[in-house]
Amino acid sequence: MARFLDRYVRYFSRFGPVERAWNRYKHPGIGIAGGVNFRVEGEFRYGSGCSIGEGSNIIIPKETLLVLGNACYLGRYVEFGPLGRITIGTGTSLQDRCILLGDVTVGCHCLFAPNVMISSGHHNFDLDPSSLISDQDRRVSQDARLSVLRNEPVVIEDDCWLGINAVVMPGVKVGKGAVVGANAVVVHDVEPYTVVGGVPARTIKKRLSFVPPRRITYADPSARPYFYSGFELSQKSLQEYSEYGGIAAREEFVLCLDASSGGAIHLVVRSIDASGCELIAAGQRALVSAEFGEVVFENRDGPSAALRIRAQVVPSAATLVVREAWIQ
Repeated sequence: MARFLDRYVRYFSRFGPVERAWNRYKHPGIGIAGGVNFRVEGEFRYGSGCSIGEGSNIIIPKETLLVLGNACYLGRYVEFGPLGRITIGTGTSLQDRCILLGDVTVGCHCLFAPNVMISSGHHNFDLDPSSLISDQDRRVSQDARLSVLRNEPVVIEDDCWLGINAVVMPGVKVGKGAVVGANAVVVHDVEPYTVVGGVPARTIKKRLSFVPPRRITYADPSARPYFYSGFELSQKSLQEYSEYGGIAAREEFVLCLDASSGGAIHLVVRSIDASGCELIAAGQRALVSAEFGEVVFENRDGPSAALRIRAQVVPSAATLVVREAWIQ
């Protein structure tokens, strides 16, 4: 029956209302414009308030995954083609004709101008330079040991702005808060809060001096960059959770602190769920109650001037509020 309905919809695809109705039936709760080409053989997860613009191509092959967070906006003629997984964070918008292919992770509250191109895959041209590139590609695809040469995941962290016609090459990480100028080609990692431009992209200036401190508190606006990811940092969310006395986080979050002199990781946290929850960091578990309390984790990564502390909230649906964190 499903195959018959798909053939029916394709036959009548020139009639916009039929196509839109079918897409909305298969993917309820998401705003889908006319002319969107959905081919979902893998898995498609999405949050609330998402929208997909006219003429977009969403191709999800078998054994691949596409994830859209809450309130994601995809403009017209956007193309997605995951090789393994493409993830788009909450509040991120991609304007017209953006293309993301392969394994790509985009953080929350990012802004993509039109025509941004990101791919984790590339052709193999120097494995055997005297051979045709297409023959080298075929050789790599048939050899499991060489398959890693075909795909290098790309990561765009939270709060990044990519200008019109920007290209991000395979294996690149664009750090939190970075800005990529129009027409830039990014071939190397970009440090947090750095503005880059050109071909290849080079540093132009810094948005701010990103120097992780030993201690951060929610009450200090200048500390927010070091509530690195997974936190509700929009003005709307900051106001919404201000009554709880901290910054909200769900599922997983990352703090960035100066641990150059060593020391344990201390957090003052609470759960806004009456039953409380657990926090897992560096393989250690700590109970979090509905009242503010201090939890301590051993630093197993050693000294670092910019220690990334990744913590997981269990259960994932619980909401934590972090008041402050420090290394001691």
